[in-house]
Amino acid sequence: MLPSAERLRRQSLFERAYKARMVINADAFSLYVVPRRPATGKSLLPLAGFVVGKKVSKSSCVRNRIKRQLRESYRLVRRSFELNQLYALVFVIHPQALHMTWDQLNSALLSSLDRAKKKYCSNLKA
Repeated sequence: MLPSAERLRRQSLFERAYKARMVINADAFSLYVVPRRPATGKSLLPLAGFVVGKKVSKSSCVRNRIKRQLRESYRLVRRSFELNQLYALVFVIHPQALHMTWDQLNSALLSSLDRAKKKYCSNLKA
């Protein structure tokens, strides 16, 4: 489980991520990114939120299971990426994720975090 300090909980931050339209698309999910303001010199990890709509599955058990799997995958790799220039990450999970294995989810997560780091962190070094 992610520590409480690294969880994205406020609805306003979710909406801010959606409005920013900084998106990395993968088969299993879409990753919305909110950059950190450049004045912050802290090396904090970004807040992470996971969203699964009822269109993905009507069963809350299935929705929660896929969120737990993706959350655990993120927890295991979050320190290996230097994502301190990002403020928030919102994972919107697609129906294809239900049919993926753990290794496929993990590789999709790794590639999307790598793409987000290259695309959005390099632009912030002004």
